[in-house]
Amino acid sequence: MRILPDQPQTNARVKPRPRASTLLRPLVVCTAIAVFALAVPKIIGRSTFWIFLPGFFTESILLLCSLALSAWLTRGRLAAFGFTKGTFRLRARFFLWLLPMLVITTLQVMGSPAGVSPSGPGPGANGSPVAVILTIWIYASICEEIFTRGLLLGWLSPLARHRIRVGNFGLSVPVLASALFFAAMHVVLWPLLGPVTLLVMFLACILGLIAGHYREKTGSLIPAILVHAFFDIGGTLPLWISVWLHRGYI
Repeated sequence: MRILPDQPQTNARVKPRPRASTLLRPLVVCTAIAVFALAVPKIIGRSTFWIFLPGFFTESILLLCSLALSAWLTRGRLAAFGFTKGTFRLRARFFLWLLPMLVITTLQVMGSPAGVSPSGPGPGANGSPVAVILTIWIYASICEEIFTRGLLLGWLSPLARHRIRVGNFGLSVPVLASALFFAAMHVVLWPLLGPVTLLVMFLACILGLIAGHYREKTGSLIPAILVHAFFDIGGTLPLWISVWLHRGYI
């Protein structure tokens, strides 16, 4: 008697292919928001009433648009887009994320002439230390994470089951897409930094992958905001210390 090989079951479940619009619509809308946020301050012009840095207005537009659209998409259930503590617990080892940018920026300072970077605290550089701490370390970290890891990653969440594997490590489509989008946002720095912008974009992508991983793992925006702030702090402190040493402040 002949034994026939098992025939594939016709009623087997097939993983549905994601629609292109599931990926493209969030990316297109978020790109439009980012362009709008960058364009409005240039159209209005710089006001003497801006207390902090010019980027404060851009970040505020990102924040307001993200909150409004997130509330509409989730019908007010913002926890679905990371506005919750989730499973995140702050532990001492989490502060180790300060180290990567501290090391990279310290090496940059040591390799620059006289160990001093042209960037530093002052009116002609990146603003006063207080303005940088309030506007970049705190406010920008919150606004940009709500925009990229809140709105964009949350909007792409139907694609979370689709993962790209590199060895034993897997990245979901929302995490990867939001990280690449965040990196692309920094292309506007090209007129100011030139080819160095490519390094900034690479580091922004790494930051985005780490922040996205924590956002997806814990369901909360809190660790994403903290990682973002740690990267900004690590990228600023060595430059400030170098300038302060050079000027004899410390």
